[in-house]
Amino acid sequence: MVEYPAVSPNVLGVGGTSIVTVDSTGTYGSETGWSGSGGGISSVESIPSYQIGVTPSSTKRTTPDVAYDADPNTGVYVYFQGGWYAFGGTSIGAPQWAGLVAIADQGRAAINQPSLDSSSQTLPAIYNLSSSDFNDITKGSTRFRGKTLSAGPGYDLVTGRGSPKADMVISQLVSATASGKVSTPASAPSSGGSAGSSSIEGLPVARRLSRM
Repeated sequence: MVEYPAVSPNVLGVGGTSIVTVDSTGTYGSETGWSGSGGGISSVESIPSYQIGVTPSSTKRTTPDVAYDADPNTGVYVYFQGGWYAFGGTSIGAPQWAGLVAIADQGRAAINQPSLDSSSQTLPAIYNLSSSDFNDITKGSTRFRGKTLSAGPGYDLVTGRGSPKADMVISQLVSATASGKVSTPASAPSSGGSAGSSSIEGLPVARRLSRM
């Protein structure tokens, strides 16, 4: 089941991943879809133009759009009440996507371009980015209300287009035009298949406490 605000066509919905390391020092290897992530197909919101030909539905908005590490076991360490603790949830992933957009906006300001507008620029740009700008998450699943969703090649309802290769995503967002076009057009990703996900709209405007 999809939830607001993540399913709004004006909001960037963020799913969750788990990081797989390759050695004892924590070197990044790959990611899988996190069991607490989620997404689905809206029964209310019509498909926005930026999702046409990309997502599993030809008529309705789907979520998430993208993903970020959200597993508490591989999550973000925060100094809290006198000690360091690992936190997770899509409520951790969404602010980090907001940070990427904020850095892109700084780059845009440096070249006298306005900040990104979510519905007309950020979201179209995310879907116009090359698939090589993302880590495509092809393994992992989540279960919500009796339904299992699985990650797979291209777009899927657990991790969206995938997690960001931050330097590449930021660079492309800096170059986004008023209509969300970027300098490197994307090849159309393939489809993938209801829980909720956190969201951002340009900068963080909403968060949902995730299952942890």
